[in-house]
Amino acid sequence: MTLANYITFFRIAMIPVIALAIAFFTVDDQAFRLAAAVIYMIVALSDWADGIIARKFDQRSRLGERLDPTADKLLTNITLVFIAVNPHFAIPIPMWLPVVVMLRDSTILIGSYLAHRFFGPLKPRARVLGKVTAWTQGITIAGVLLQAPVAAHLIWVMVVVTAVSFIDYCLFGYERVIPEMAPPMKESH
Repeated sequence: MTLANYITFFRIAMIPVIALAIAFFTVDDQAFRLAAAVIYMIVALSDWADGIIARKFDQRSRLGERLDPTADKLLTNITLVFIAVNPHFAIPIPMWLPVVVMLRDSTILIGSYLAHRFFGPLKPRARVLGKVTAWTQGITIAGVLLQAPVAAHLIWVMVVVTAVSFIDYCLFGYERVIPEMAPPMKESH
């Protein structure tokens, strides 16, 4: 266990706290929304911190490689679902949006598994658009929790970035798998 892994476990432990704060938020009780916003931003920043610690102090681990992205997806998806089902937000998240985000994440995960299963080990690599998507989703969620007027526009930016990132991952996967599917070239005599 490394310090970076402990920070990741902290992030996972805070997800239910954020979800409950969002669930209890009403127009008459803004404290829960503000608590959710503060905790969410601390947890989101801790993701950045654990990455720096893992790299700077050489604390990368197999557990961390799997746990960190899982924590990110859980935080984003669960928070989006709880915001979408709470009708008290001034800038609502459409009910279909968490479904789109979860479908993107699930399709990438299943595609990676199938490529690994049928074409051998493929070293997963973070895509620049994947990181941009994570930041866009995080900023959008924070904007909605803070009821920032710009959040309505951020939601649509998030939709576009998420879609473009999905296409990028699909093309990347396709480029990695197609050479593996090609029949071997016959030598000419």
